[in-house]
Amino acid sequence: GEWSRKRIQDVLLVDTEEIVNRAPRLEANEGEDFAVCDRSEFPFSQHPRLRRYHPDYNPKTGLDHDPAWMAQEVRRWAPDLFADRRERAVEELLGGRDPSRYGLSRWVRVDG
Repeated sequence: GEWSRKRIQDVLLVDTEEIVNRAPRLEANEGEDFAVCDRSEFPFSQHPRLRRYHPDYNPKTGLDHDPAWMAQEVRRWAPDLFADRRERAVEELLGGRDPSRYGLSRWVRVDG
């Protein structure tokens, strides 16, 4: 196959905006794992007296966030999220012949 565009300059801004601004298609499993949630313009949770005006404030718990959702966010943005998958992929691709382990590469593995 041939590329529809020969150079990066051939990609129009309109094409790029269409891709970036398009809503994720949930039936295609797009964006569900890494979608960015809407945020308030002002961080009401920073001030104890303003916290109750936060759109997600729950008067029963006194929280302005869902603890289960927040735990999911912590896991989602953890630096070691896919570390084991990366390590397995490198091992599978190189089969123990990773040049960075023997000082034979200008790149150094920082995760292993």
